[in-house]
Amino acid sequence: MERKTLSTNSGMWALWDYLTYNYINDYGDWAEAFEEEEDLVRAIEKKSFVPININSDGAFDFVVKVNENLNDREKKYLLVTSKNYVIDSSGKLILSGIEFINGEIKEKNYISIETPKGFHNVRINLIDWKKEPHSLDENNMPTKDSLPDFIIEIDIIEPSIINNEFSKSLKTF
Repeated sequence: MERKTLSTNSGMWALWDYLTYNYINDYGDWAEAFEEEEDLVRAIEKKSFVPININSDGAFDFVVKVNENLNDREKKYLLVTSKNYVIDSSGKLILSGIEFINGEIKEKNYISIETPKGFHNVRINLIDWKKEPHSLDENNMPTKDSLPDFIIEIDIIEPSIINNEFSKSLKTF
């Protein structure tokens, strides 16, 4: 489980399969794959991309859990959970701002997640961490023990359960 602050200037983060998009080397490649809304929807339908779309730029803390559910503390401050998405992992998933999708991984912009190859259920949880007592210090900054803004849950699933109930929406919540 890794925790990292990730930023975007595109209003959206994404969980994406590295091998699917490692060919992207420049803006032209990126624009062809992600510039238009229909490109993003196709990527979701292809099961290679899951949006974390809050329509806002910024920097937020993310935690990724693989085959691990929210604990009681996290559930207590859970604000909203996305519908379930599906991603087909080649063994390496990346979480980043959408503008950072490319073959060159720069540590500060990404969380790299090793997963078993195959289909995974993905849930995005938005945590209202400021409601927890003692989550802010005297300067109104998060304490080292505060919860993150987002917790991404990734669980391996059997292909036979994939159906139309999984989200294909660009709007996460």
